[in-house]
Amino acid sequence: MVVVGITQQQGRVVGAMQLYSRDRAISQAIEGHAAAFGTLRLEGAPADTKVFTFSVRTATGAKLHIVEVDHQASNPVFPKKAVDVYFPTEAVNDFPVAMQVSQKYSIIYLVTKYGFIHLYDLESGTCIFMNRISSETIFITASDAESAGIVVSSWVPVTDFWLMSHVTCAV
Repeated sequence: MVVVGITQQQGRVVGAMQLYSRDRAISQAIEGHAAAFGTLRLEGAPADTKVFTFSVRTATGAKLHIVEVDHQASNPVFPKKAVDVYFPTEAVNDFPVAMQVSQKYSIIYLVTKYGFIHLYDLESGTCIFMNRISSETIFITASDAESAGIVVSSWVPVTDFWLMSHVTCAV
């Protein structure tokens, strides 16, 4: 489980997360703005690999992290990934507010406060798409199991964002 909170410190929004393992009954504090859990099947692995993805924007830059959790001995070890998250010059104060993982497509959806969406490959961390989907502040997302996409809400009507046959679509 993970709980995410934000505070304002020295003129910027700082993210703080509390990661908790039910199996081990321990918690860990991590700097971060948004997080999600997912699974993927690595090549040659007999079982799915569980991963924890999180994004953080610091004073010096932004990163997306993909880390294996609860490693199974029969699976190959998933190498940790830390990739840069790009923010355009008009969004210097932007930060991640939500993340969802599409199990169907093995894609991480990262949504920012200023209305940008970033899509990353779950296994490699490669950014495959980034665009602005709203000029309004985004404050909530939810996964859409039927389309394997996400539902995004701000002060404007709800937006549904999904992938279809290798074509990115938005309404």
